[in-house]
Amino acid sequence: MFDTPEKKQKFEAVQAKARSTTFGGDCYQYGMVATGFLDIVIECSLVEYDYLALTPILEGAGGRITDWRGNGLKMGAGDRVVAVGDARVLDQALAILAA
Repeated sequence: MFDTPEKKQKFEAVQAKARSTTFGGDCYQYGMVATGFLDIVIECSLVEYDYLALTPILEGAGGRITDWRGNGLKMGAGDRVVAVGDARVLDQALAILAA
């Protein structure tokens, strides 16, 4: 999943601030964010079909899904995704990922 040292380091920086971490789950984890059972999903090495269909679900539930720089997802957006149920969590995660 985190296929470069830089990606792994950034993930671990966010992980250090989290109470718990789970791995796996694919699109199920995004559903857990949309329903409020998870706060955040951070992934990389994705392609458009991995995340574009999830965007309206998360946004319809009041969440946000962006790349690691906070840009909206679209075709060609890259392989790094962060999804949250609360915009405040997104701001915190993006600050850590930008460091």
